[in-house]
Amino acid sequence: MLMGIVVDGVAEVLNLAAADIEDTPDFGDGTETPYLLGMAKVKDKVKILLEIDQVLTSQDLHGLNDLMQEMKS
Repeated sequence: MLMGIVVDGVAEVLNLAAADIEDTPDFGDGTETPYLLGMAKVKDKVKILLEIDQVLTSQDLHGLNDLMQEMKS
């Protein structure tokens, strides 16, 4: 399914070397974070990198489709 996401704004765009990207930490309690690609530290700030293909799951998309159908009714 081809889709896009509209955002209000972009704060910055960065080019990161693979060496700058660290694995996502273990949040414990069996918490799954497939939507997180990793983390990077840039100028003493932590940047969270999203795995965009995992941000909206097929279950989320199905729920959006159901909502759209309800709104049409």
